[in-house]
Amino acid sequence: YYKKMSPEEIAQVMGLTSRTVYNTTHMAISSLRERMSKSFLLLVAANLWIFN
Repeated sequence: YYKKMSPEEIAQVMGLTSRTVYNTTHMAISSLRERMSKSFLLLVAANLWIFN
């Protein structure tokens, strides 16, 4: 994705199946969403504490 490659192109370059690329990408995006949502909630709570 960084180099605008499709999952199929990534799989070919890395010697993986396209399914492995899809699964790994899905897990990475899910992990980022979870971590970002926790960080966002912490940031909101800190702002509420500071400004109230």
